[in-house]
Amino acid sequence: MYMKGYFIGWVFVIALCMAIIPNDPISADTNVSGYISADTTWTSANSPYVVTGNIVVKSGITLTIEPGITVKTDSGKSIQVDGTLITKGTSASKITFTKNSSSNWGYILFSDSSTDAAYDTDGNYTSGSILEYCVVEYAGGASVSDNGAVRINGAHPLINYCTIKNNAASGIYVWSLSEGTGTLKITNNTISNNSASNGGGIYSSASTSNSSSTVTISGNTISNNTASSEGGGIYSYSSSGYSSTVAISGNTISNNTASSNGGGIYSSCSGAYYAAVTISGNTIRNNTASSNGGGIYSYSYSEPAYYITISGNTISNNTASSSGGGIYTDGGNVTVSKNGLTVNSAKNASAVYYSKSDNEDFTDFTYNTIMGNKATYSSNTYTVYINSNYTFNYSNIFSNTSTYELWNGNSYGSSNLDAKNNWWGTTDDSTIQGKIYDWIDDTTKGLVDYSPFETTLRTDCPISPPTGLTATAGSGQITLSWSANSESDTAGYKVYWDTDSSHSYTNAADAGNVTSYTITNLADGKYYVTVTAYDTTYSSASDDASTVVNENQTSGNESWYAEEKSVTLGTGGGTTPTPLTTPIPSPTPEQVVSGKIYGNVVNIKGNPIEFVRLRLKGIKTKVIKTASSDADGFFEFTDLEADTYVIIAKKKKYRNAQQKVKLEEGESTEIEIVMKKTSKRVIEMMEDGQ
Repeated sequence: MYMKGYFIGWVFVIALCMAIIPNDPISADTNVSGYISADTTWTSANSPYVVTGNIVVKSGITLTIEPGITVKTDSGKSIQVDGTLITKGTSASKITFTKNSSSNWGYILFSDSSTDAAYDTDGNYTSGSILEYCVVEYAGGASVSDNGAVRINGAHPLINYCTIKNNAASGIYVWSLSEGTGTLKITNNTISNNSASNGGGIYSSASTSNSSSTVTISGNTISNNTASSEGGGIYSYSSSGYSSTVAISGNTISNNTASSNGGGIYSSCSGAYYAAVTISGNTIRNNTASSNGGGIYSYSYSEPAYYITISGNTISNNTASSSGGGIYTDGGNVTVSKNGLTVNSAKNASAVYYSKSDNEDFTDFTYNTIMGNKATYSSNTYTVYINSNYTFNYSNIFSNTSTYELWNGNSYGSSNLDAKNNWWGTTDDSTIQGKIYDWIDDTTKGLVDYSPFETTLRTDCPISPPTGLTATAGSGQITLSWSANSESDTAGYKVYWDTDSSHSYTNAADAGNVTSYTITNLADGKYYVTVTAYDTTYSSASDDASTVVNENQTSGNESWYAEEKSVTLGTGGGTTPTPLTTPIPSPTPEQVVSGKIYGNVVNIKGNPIEFVRLRLKGIKTKVIKTASSDADGFFEFTDLEADTYVIIAKKKKYRNAQQKVKLEEGESTEIEIVMKKTSKRVIEMMEDGQ
């Protein structure tokens, strides 16, 4: 009897508890898949949403996702927008798109039938497709071409204030832009730790024959992205289109890597009616290219309709294994103006490499500061290489580590290279001549006109970084000393420090127009310190923490940082500054044993030929890489998968040469490419336009 009563009592308790528990758990998932055929809103009350099958928002239909919602997507599944997608989170309540398992999900696709974003006369968003204050992560798991976490096919949504990270594909992949007219805006985003073949951060391609489009990429932080081929940060390409305009401005593009060309930015053109690319007001730093163009790489396939302007950028601490640590350009109509090119490195042409295509209209290099760059080749190194009728004027070029500051790649008999009105770090004529490699050194080269030259540092160029920085530890303090700048308009110096090594510092102080400063009230620990110089047009109002670039630096009114020093304090008090957020590691890529093809380009007598342009294309992988031969005729293509590759070698006054090479996985293959000179009669006909 007692046991029976005990049992009945427990049944009553359990029944009472079940009556109290809600029928629907608060955190229940909402599964979604298939076509969305009526206007739909995903609400925070039903979050998280789990995408169990592919979703298509049909044309004419709107899917609205409320702030704070999490969308978890099964492996390889995706969201396609043929209508309108409105995802407007807030800074405090973001919308998150993430994976629902250990495997990456697919993508968000805006098709060419999706509704474009619309704007008022002031450029403010009013309607149409938008991703704003969203997090897009762990995508790229779909087996598609044109792969990206956010894919845009001929559409013009607004991508604003989003975090796009840790994807196994381009963060944003744009193609067929000229399908329609309009402006695609990619603004104020953080795009990091993504990996792709081309365009780790952003891939943009205009490749159809209809109408025209504009791409605006501004105010973004694009960092720690990887391209196994070209364009670690940004890849921009125009081909077979009516016209395209790309504006890349006000971004910080840093710590990106490309296994071929363009660590920070890659831009090229082929077959376009008109293509204009403007790269302005950016901080491009600490990017790496395993071939050419650590900071920026630009290439035109002999197209006169390609215009690229590189102006008002800070291009610093970039590295290229071959040429063009800061900038590498080959062909097109090129303007390079008002840039600070400092502390870049390359095997040769540590700051700038420029070679021409026959159809270019104009090239212009003015009002730049080139300082502290380093060429690492064993002999006959140079800071700037020019092979064209480029004008190289009104700039400061000094204190670089190389045998020569300027190398004239033009052949004897060509027009003299105009390099007048530059400051070479000295007023001695013979010393300046010793900094230039031309006909005086090699009778097969053309002459350089460098006179008149400047007798002091030009103040209409970006101000140069201070030199001679030292840092001494004290009791809870660090004392910095440096050499005074030589610019006549130097107005003062700023000191920066942090607890980790980077070129983005948490702490800063205006030291005034002095050459020493003591940072006080520091806790024990390791610090990284540096200093900049600023001129009379520097504006403290431009030190806006809400911008992703230091606008005083990109405008040339504040220098790049002096060589960073580290100091460890063993005693002292105070509060340690909050360190910067550590970047999330990149997703581990699939391990592929890579191979390489290398060798030499020689003439029929076996003598090496330098500055030969080589182009490699994989028959199956479709990978395209470019290289140029050095003074020994040497070239190499690295990080190659197993495939059969076609290599084409081109150089003016030589016949094109071609070789086909079959490469096994992990194999290194050496080849020799023999080039024959074009006959004198053919050369004369080419020069006469026959």
